[in-house]
Amino acid sequence: MKLFLLSLLSLGTLSFGSPALAKICEPTTRCTDFKRCYINNVEQPCAYASNGARSGDIVFRHGFFRFSFLDPVAKRRVQVTYGKNREFRTFGTWSTSNGYHVIRLDDGVVVRFPSSGGVYAGD
Repeated sequence: MKLFLLSLLSLGTLSFGSPALAKICEPTTRCTDFKRCYINNVEQPCAYASNGARSGDIVFRHGFFRFSFLDPVAKRRVQVTYGKNREFRTFGTWSTSNGYHVIRLDDGVVVRFPSSGGVYAGD
């Protein structure tokens, strides 16, 4: 797995809350905390912040992914920038399966996060 997963970060409206609460989002209407997200099948909390219909951010305690749909209507192929300093860029395939959005990056990394609900929804 890439070295970026070892670095802590914080972003504009996102920060790292109490580990006991597994919260990453600051109170905002465009950010949702989730308890069960995955990078390469390793479960950990994450947050999803929408940047509009074309893009969004997925933030883990030790990693950050910004994706942009290449075709916002089809929502199939994405460009992804990640790393502490956004130093990595690749493409991937977006799908939804078993209640999760799945991004399979061309470099082999697989990111999954829930397609609905939040940290307190049904957990």
